[in-house]
Amino acid sequence: MAYTIISQHIRKKIARRFISTPRFRDYIRDLAFLERSILHPVHGLAANMKLFGLKNQFRKDYKAMLLEFGREKEVWKMRREDENEQVDRRRIEKELGKKEKEEWVDLIK
Repeated sequence: MAYTIISQHIRKKIARRFISTPRFRDYIRDLAFLERSILHPVHGLAANMKLFGLKNQFRKDYKAMLLEFGREKEVWKMRREDENEQVDRRRIEKELGKKEKEEWVDLIK
């Protein structure tokens, strides 16, 4: 089944590349899947699992395509998730740092 790529973001990626490797073709195929999922929701467990994995793997490309297709709310939601993740990571790093300091103090005593 042939699919015509609509996104200018993907078309630019293809235009910049003059040598097509199997890895690059897979990358473009994955971006085309993301584009289709933005325009037409996917159905089924396997398709949703693939979508979730590709969203995380190609986060910047996915955000660019969302903006291109006018889905700003979803981009803002992703940004909030990123910020919350960073806050959680910093909190965990602080807690681990405190625990490591306590362990060193215990070892010294």
